[in-house]
Amino acid sequence: MARGGKQTVLQGAIILTASTMVVKGIGALFKIPLANILGGVGMSYFVSAYDVLIPIYSMTVTGMGVAVSRMVSERSGYGSTAAEDILKTAKTLFWGIGLSASLLLFCFAKPLTAVIGNPTAYLSVCCIAPSVLFSCLSSAYRGYFQGKHNMLPTARSQILEALVKLVFGISFAWILCQKLTESAAAGTFPWQGTPQQVQLKILQLSAAGAVLGVSFSTLCGLLFIRRQYRSNGFAGAGRFSRKDAKTLWRIALPIALTSLSANLTTVIDLSSVMNCLKSAVGQGEEKILTMYNDAMQGKAQHLGFILCGTPQCMEDPRRGVYSYEALRSRLAEGHFSGEHKDLLSPVIRLQPLTNEEMLILIEKLADIHAGLYEYSQIVTEQDMVDFIEIEFGRIGADTHITPRE
Repeated sequence: MARGGKQTVLQGAIILTASTMVVKGIGALFKIPLANILGGVGMSYFVSAYDVLIPIYSMTVTGMGVAVSRMVSERSGYGSTAAEDILKTAKTLFWGIGLSASLLLFCFAKPLTAVIGNPTAYLSVCCIAPSVLFSCLSSAYRGYFQGKHNMLPTARSQILEALVKLVFGISFAWILCQKLTESAAAGTFPWQGTPQQVQLKILQLSAAGAVLGVSFSTLCGLLFIRRQYRSNGFAGAGRFSRKDAKTLWRIALPIALTSLSANLTTVIDLSSVMNCLKSAVGQGEEKILTMYNDAMQGKAQHLGFILCGTPQCMEDPRRGVYSYEALRSRLAEGHFSGEHKDLLSPVIRLQPLTNEEMLILIEKLADIHAGLYEYSQIVTEQDMVDFIEIEFGRIGADTHITPRE
């Protein structure tokens, strides 16, 4: 690689940081419309595929790229093809690791999704399996360029992956969702069942289409960074070395195991939450109400909820919380509280601030604002009193004044 392609450590860090920010922004643009297309159920299939992938990805990809980068950086001055030998060895090694991991993920998609409590997400897991192989090979090239102190190919390939994922992931999900919905409406949908079962199948296939776009993006990233490498004139250079392969294993294995231990908790958490929710729903609505009641009454250890709402959202007989008799009876105040405030009651009614209390609050807010923006306080106490009199002097202000005002 030409020396002109190298960057300093600071320049490389800036390039990778900027590319990461761009990728995060594109990722937000990807998830927002995808959630609108798939809804909550469809997104659960999509997210489950990622959560199953994370431990395998951390084992096969995370440590390998770091190992290649370190070895290339150390041996760049040993000879004209020393770095290419490492890359050749890494690609051969990563082919075997990535292919094995992809096949295992594809073949054991159903058992893995059953473990996490979302067995209908197996199709999404099958579609994301090829990304392990593509990411493994990409990590070899990225490690090579990073070892050469050239972060631009890595940054460009990451941005390209994000853009391809945005375009094709959204497109695949939207097209599948639209076409399958039209097919179901016309009565030509290949899967038979109740309308709810058909809708779930459509969401399952649409989520798989979105995940397939993700796998396609990793393939595009691999082809792009491979082309970047070949443009340097090293195509076909390098040879496989068993010694380099052992060194790669020795460096990568501790990193991979550390990354696995950190990411394995994601799968454990997902499995626990999914199975607990399934158990609660399976026991009926009353079980969920009991769990809610225990939390609100302080019977659930180390857990509590504080929910805020207007009197209307609580007491409206048609749309409020009290419209459901079971909740109304659980949240009702005690008969003996009278005018006193029962702070152990599930519902604590807050009284509006008095004029004096509001004056104290405004004084504190004015002091905080002046201290934050470093200017001398110019609002006098009389100004605050006049403001309070104007706001509270309006008709209906005693019951309808809003926090914004």
